[in-house]
Amino acid sequence: MARLLHIFNNLSIAWKLLLTSLIPLVALAVLSVVTYQSVWTFAEDEDELNRIYLSQRTAAEYMRLIVEMNSGFRGYVVTQMEGYLEPYRMAHDHVLIVGDTLEQMARDREPQLSMIQEAQRLVAQLTKDKDDMSDIVFFQLISFFEIHRASKCDLITIPERRREK
Repeated sequence: MARLLHIFNNLSIAWKLLLTSLIPLVALAVLSVVTYQSVWTFAEDEDELNRIYLSQRTAAEYMRLIVEMNSGFRGYVVTQMEGYLEPYRMAHDHVLIVGDTLEQMARDREPQLSMIQEAQRLVAQLTKDKDDMSDIVFFQLISFFEIHRASKCDLITIPERRREK
């Protein structure tokens, strides 16, 4: 430090005036570059946070739709009332769209993309199994009503046969 001060003292007045005007300009330039880089980093971080928030919100909607599908289907299986399938059908139509949206959001992140694709594969299998099961329950219900109706017809014809004898 003493050496730098000794060099500065030995300079002519013209060089000293030039350095005193250049030092603030250099400091301003360095400060401007640092500030620009900080603002740019902040903007990138904000964009990343927005993407993460949208991804989380879409994933939450995806999970909500899966829960609605399960609840509606469970209600249908337990009660065998067609009205309980309405939430299942609405969620069934929408879950594939939301899954595709989620996949598009994660297309540049390989680990998350592979997990989302696996989840979509499992949801597709789940919906296929539930559709097959609802068809089975529906056909069993129809068979039950046909048997019930046939047994009522038999009960009606038995008294008529007794009267004829």
